[in-house]
Amino acid sequence: MEGLPFEVAQAFLNLMGEEVKAGRRFSPGSITTDHTEPPAPIAFIASENIAGLTAVADVYGKVEALQAIWSDSTGRLPWEPSYRNAADTQPLLGPVPESFA
Repeated sequence: MEGLPFEVAQAFLNLMGEEVKAGRRFSPGSITTDHTEPPAPIAFIASENIAGLTAVADVYGKVEALQAIWSDSTGRLPWEPSYRNAADTQPLLGPVPESFA
């Protein structure tokens, strides 16, 4: 979760990891509000930039990854009009799915 403080990102990723271990699957273009208070969706995009996952690639070979995108304080995502955070606050590591555009 690019741009969030480490402790916050770690908490979200651990919650999502527990759900994945229990059988839930997230996919590009999906949104969840399960761990946030409205209006604060978390959206998922396919990551094309996986340069930071070198240890994972060394262990598992080919890597496919999702990026969890967090919304601003008004519930807007980076590609939505009136998004309040600076563009470089949360670099997008892949394209925005058409379902979001």
